[in-house]
Amino acid sequence: MKYKNNLNFTAVGFETAQDTLWSICQIGLVIVENGIIIKEISHYVQPPGNKYLRSHSLMHGIDPEVTGRLPLFPKIWNEIKQYFDNRLLVASADFAIDCLHQTLDYYNLEKPRTSFECTYKMTGLNIEDLCRRLNISYKSSHDAVLDSIACAEAYMKI
Repeated sequence: MKYKNNLNFTAVGFETAQDTLWSICQIGLVIVENGIIIKEISHYVQPPGNKYLRSHSLMHGIDPEVTGRLPLFPKIWNEIKQYFDNRLLVASADFAIDCLHQTLDYYNLEKPRTSFECTYKMTGLNIEDLCRRLNISYKSSHDAVLDSIACAEAYMKI
């Protein structure tokens, strides 16, 4: 696989507090300009009602104590929407774009103009297997920013 030049995109990942995709509790963004990661952003946010399923907290380690005093998604969205609008979004699964759209709908926020690429659809491999195949160090699953870093690196190599 060849490394692409002049790539500009935002790799995105989310963790959710419940089975509902609008229950985002962590946002991970990796900003790539000209094929270089220039910024990594991680935000914990309070999901609606600060309610968690135990199974989700066990998976990603985020619980009501972590997010209890944090802002809801709309406040964070005002800080990060610049990284979405008129940009290519890249994720390792449709889950990420579905989370974003459902959360924006839940809070009645305008959706950004964007296009979307999914590494799973491109390769048929989940992020862990894709990183293994591409010899990319994969540090974690269920951490939105670490998953976004792996996704960005994989996308640049596909």
